[in-house]
Amino acid sequence: MKFKKISRQDLSDAAARIINKPPATVKDTFYKSPEWKKIEDDYIKENPLCELCLNEGRENKSWHVHHIAPLIQGGEPFLEDNLIALCRSCHSGIHASGGICVELDVMNPLSSFDSLNNFTTELEEINEIILSQCNVGDSLNLIRERKPEDVNYVRVTTKSDKHLGKINPSDVGNYSLAFDMDYDAEVSASIKQIYTSKKGNLKCIIEISKGEPDWGKYDRLLAKDREAKEIIFQAKSLEKNNIEESILLYMKAIEMLKEIDQTFGNHLRYQRFPINRLALSLERQKRFKECLEVIESYERLTDEIGLYAGEKEKLEKRKKKIIKIIKSCQQSASGDRAGLPRSP
Repeated sequence: MKFKKISRQDLSDAAARIINKPPATVKDTFYKSPEWKKIEDDYIKENPLCELCLNEGRENKSWHVHHIAPLIQGGEPFLEDNLIALCRSCHSGIHASGGICVELDVMNPLSSFDSLNNFTTELEEINEIILSQCNVGDSLNLIRERKPEDVNYVRVTTKSDKHLGKINPSDVGNYSLAFDMDYDAEVSASIKQIYTSKKGNLKCIIEISKGEPDWGKYDRLLAKDREAKEIIFQAKSLEKNNIEESILLYMKAIEMLKEIDQTFGNHLRYQRFPINRLALSLERQKRFKECLEVIESYERLTDEIGLYAGEKEKLEKRKKKIIKIIKSCQQSASGDRAGLPRSP
């Protein structure tokens, strides 16, 4: 069993960042949703001991799954990298250090809940020209997209495919919407209210209904993703003592991640491509041509998940470095051939 190496102070600091927010109206709808309960249960099964206590040399049973980056600060609600298993003592202590009891945002007075799967929300970034042509009751399209700045992005259009706006990602009711759409839940939306704000801008509240996601699809993807994650972890552990085996494992993991994208779509995967580690390992082995091929092969991929922070820049620098090395080797080889005596 592996656990995250994160300190108590790190979690306390993250919780304390929201202490200056206005007093929140506590809504626990998200934490009662089937989406969250399944992910929480799966994570606890994989991490039965408190990860914070383990870092401090103790062993206590984990009871809760905590968001490292709080939801109110835009933390990913379902991303494994943003989750940590905690015992009751650590969990209550972290929240107390931030002066909060839950992580959910201030309840928008214009947003209300009928149930977990039927709720209303206010649109953001509205196209007022298109909205002025709409009427209350009009059906809308919800289109799931993933953007680097908003991985839970859901675009809203009219039935004639005219862009109307986007779903507000900070509205607590929408935390599971993107997840459900990713896993093929049926969704429908319609305009519930159109009104003019005090500043004279047109505003729109829509009503959303959604069905259950395909949990079988989620389980299959998660199993594949975790298998790739284990292979990458093994490859990292072998870099110093058996770099050849490490390279083979990185290549195997990359092929698995490509297969995940082909099977489930290239925006659902959690694990990121270990391209930078593979390229570095090949460079250390002076396999420069293969290193360049690996980098260029990745550049041709559509990777909606992206690399970890700073890795793209490192990869670009490594590519330039490898190109220079290859050119230098070619020039040196060409010079050597030019200096050889001609055969009789």
